[in-house]
Amino acid sequence: MRHALDLSCGAMTGSLKRQKTILAGLPKAAAAWTKPAVFAIGIAFAISAGPGLAQANSAGSGPDELTFREFFALPVGPRGLEPTERLLALQGRTVRLRGFAAQWTDPPAGLILLAPVPVHLGDEDESFADDLPVSTVYVHLSEQATVEVPARQGRIAVVGRLDVGPKSEADGRVSFVRLWLDAPATQAVIHQFQLASETPHAP
Repeated sequence: MRHALDLSCGAMTGSLKRQKTILAGLPKAAAAWTKPAVFAIGIAFAISAGPGLAQANSAGSGPDELTFREFFALPVGPRGLEPTERLLALQGRTVRLRGFAAQWTDPPAGLILLAPVPVHLGDEDESFADDLPVSTVYVHLSEQATVEVPARQGRIAVVGRLDVGPKSEADGRVSFVRLWLDAPATQAVIHQFQLASETPHAP
């Protein structure tokens, strides 16, 4: 009987030792599992974070979409208008911007003004007293192409190389945001104007 009890106690002792060994290994196993899991979660977050971590499309995937609301940080602070990180990040890249071409009595050749709202510039005696939005973009057409902006039009899409920074323009103003269009993009804008002129409008 005593011999049987010794064997039973030995088996229990061995079992307890094995359980302690297993329990001691759990933190290491958990750490080994959580490290790759945390790494994978971090990658998933970076991919899904959006424009803050991946603002520009890869080369060859088409123009980046840009809106007027992405030009300047809001609300305006004590330092005045400040360009957003996205606008600066897209400097030199090809972007697509949608807006309204300003009505202009005698625009310089090769230039249209794209604004977020319909705009009609004043006559020569009050050309600097118009309501031109601060986010207006100077669109430079290829080869100084001359375009006639239709009186009635909707929004147009313009694709060109983004250029950011102060620059004196032919009309005497200083622009901050510009788009430089190549020949195909210029023809696309002209085609949009032609369609707008040919489309009948209700009185």
